[in-house]
Amino acid sequence: MEWTIFNFRPVRTIIAEVKGYVNKEKVEWDELNDLSEDFNLRRNRYYCIEAWRHAILLYIYRVFTKKPDDRELRMIDYFSRVILDCVRCMPCSDTTQK
Repeated sequence: MEWTIFNFRPVRTIIAEVKGYVNKEKVEWDELNDLSEDFNLRRNRYYCIEAWRHAILLYIYRVFTKKPDDRELRMIDYFSRVILDCVRCMPCSDTTQK
């Protein structure tokens, strides 16, 4: 892509949308008694969504940056760690983790 012009505006739009997404599957302490479903299922969905959300950001920073600087390298490390932490929080017996 040395001689091409790349319009980064759509990528910035996707980054803003993914970062601004509010995960409604999050279960707070005060909501435990009001849930009609198993909170573990909801937590697993929460972590699955968060893993995918951060995977999209990781992909964007790995693919669409020419030469990552120190800031972008730290973001790549951060996203990788968040993805692995989210997957680790889901039980191995749950198909969502796989």
